[in-house]
Amino acid sequence: MKHQKQSGFTLVEILLVLGIIAILAIAAFIIYPQVMSSSRANTEQANIMSITASTKNLYQGRYGTAGTDLLPIVNQARGIPNSMNGGDFSGTATITSSWGSGVELATVAGGGGGTAFALTYLAMPFDICQKLVPGVLPNFDTVVVGSTSLTKTSVPADIITACGTSGAHNVVLTTT
Repeated sequence: MKHQKQSGFTLVEILLVLGIIAILAIAAFIIYPQVMSSSRANTEQANIMSITASTKNLYQGRYGTAGTDLLPIVNQARGIPNSMNGGDFSGTATITSSWGSGVELATVAGGGGGTAFALTYLAMPFDICQKLVPGVLPNFDTVVVGSTSLTKTSVPADIITACGTSGAHNVVLTTT
């Protein structure tokens, strides 16, 4: 009598495959949010640089009186990226960040009696704040996160403290 080998998987092999799948799934749940926040931070950094360059080119350092809402004007001049205005370049378009909260652009009182402009991101999540602020800080005179004012000489610990480890903050980027 010849013994035939049965085909199929053993219980150990099945458990091993399930264990590997479980480890990969857990890793994906841990890594995915970090990748998404990094992506949003990079997108917004590019958007900020585009808006800043467009505003400076449009106004050439003459932003008008403090309190003027520049966003409709800069948007109509096509200075706001499509990803922020949904392709609507009208003066009434809603401008949003990559995480869906509002964005404002207005003139503010600047140093030396002149005016500057302030780009405000409403409800910026802490994880995006921690990744975005260090990249844009050198390009602005001040960056205010919540109630904490940061300058070009701020160190990473200052930024982490300002952005916090939970919640969302309004972030105001000001330049002349």
